[in-house]
Amino acid sequence: MRKKLLAKMAVCLFGLAAIGYEHLAELNQLTTMRIEIPQIQQEISMINEEIDRLNYEFKLIENPRHLLHIAKHAEFADLKFPLEEEVLILQKEI
Repeated sequence: MRKKLLAKMAVCLFGLAAIGYEHLAELNQLTTMRIEIPQIQQEISMINEEIDRLNYEFKLIENPRHLLHIAKHAEFADLKFPLEEEVLILQKEI
């Protein structure tokens, strides 16, 4: 009788230890993720700043004044705005 009771208690303790171990593993994983959050937030803010900078540069490049200034350069002198009759529109066959 006493051996059965000890066996049952050993099984219960083993089960409790297994549950505790799994819970501790989940807490460790959660703590690791919490530690990584500030680093990820910093990376996101750096990416957002880079996006803002690139948008600003893109708007500067597309600025009509800038485009007219570039059009005066010798390397772009052969470019011109086409007339309507010079534009060919190709129809896509379905």
